[in-house]
Amino acid sequence: MSEPERTVTISEAAERTGLTRKAIEQRIARGTLQSVLRDGVRRIPVSALPGSETKKEQPLSSIPDRELLERLLTAEREAGRQEGLRLLSEGQQEIEQELRQEVAELRTRTSGAEQAAAAREQDLKEIESLLSRRQRRKLLKQRNEQTPEKTSPQPD
Repeated sequence: MSEPERTVTISEAAERTGLTRKAIEQRIARGTLQSVLRDGVRRIPVSALPGSETKKEQPLSSIPDRELLERLLTAEREAGRQEGLRLLSEGQQEIEQELRQEVAELRTRTSGAEQAAAAREQDLKEIESLLSRRQRRKLLKQRNEQTPEKTSPQPD
């Protein structure tokens, strides 16, 4: 007993060929695409799919104009999609390069800002130290002014 031929659903056939479900259904209705009904589901033999390796190539003159047009439109859509993907990829690469440059610039700026902040921090510490010394001197001066100096007794 021979094994039944492998078949696919209409959706799978559309995906494999790049055609729409509607185009596959129209080909089945016209009789230009072989199909079978199994368990209430329309299935297409893999060997009958356009572009199948097991299918004999039809001369272009034997293919209906509408089918040729569908093939051409499908090929053009795929070419357009691939070109769009290529352009998108190039655009993403450009954006990625620009972002890398911006990050490098921000790192440089951040480094400079950190150095400036460290220098300001050091300046503030020095100012605080000077103020603290000044305040101590002022307090000592005030204490000295409040404490009467001992005078030595004068001889009579």
